Amino acid sequence: MPEYLAPGVYVEETPFQAKPIEGVPTSTTGFIGPCHKGPIKKATLVTSLAQFERTYGSRRRLRLDGGAPTSNYTWHAARAFFKEGGRRLYVARVPRWRARDCEHALTCLEAAEDISIVAAPGSTSGDQHGGEGTSIANALLEHVERMRYRFALLDS
Repeated sequence: MPEYLAPGVYVEETPFQAKPIEGVPTSTTGFIGPCHKGPIKKATLVTSLAQFERTYGSRRRLRLDGGAPTSNYTWHAARAFFKEGGRRLYVARVPRWRARDCEHALTCLEAAEDISIVAAPGSTSGDQHGGEGTSIANALLEHVERMRYRFALLDS
C-alpha cells in the first residue's frame, strides 16, 4: 500500500527479488500398459506393489495377441516406482500395445487431477510393438499438452 507523504506525492516500495518457483508434488504417477489381469478402460489407484499384484498380476512374462512371451514392463516399472519412494500410482491397463488402446487409457487418466507424470513403460522403446512405439509416444505427448501441468516419461 502506498504511503502518502504530501498531497500528490507518495512512496511505493516494490520487491526487487524474483518470486521463488513453487514446487508441485510429483509423487503421483499414471502408467498405462498391458498386465495379466485387472480392469480395462478404468484408471485404478494403487499404493503398494502388493496392491498392484492383487489387482493387475505378478511379474510373469506376458503373452500379447498370442505372440511370444514378452517382459512385463508395467510390473517392473511399478516395482521401481514404489522402491524409489513413489506413493500413489494410477494404472490404466491396455489389452495390447496399440496406439488406439493407449489413447483410450490416457482418457481414463484425465479424471485423476493429481497425476503429474505419465508413462507407458516399455511401449516406446524401439520398434518391438509392430511400429506402434512412435504413435504411443505421440499419444503421451498430446496428453500432457492437453492436460498441462503433467509431463511424460518416454523410453529412449
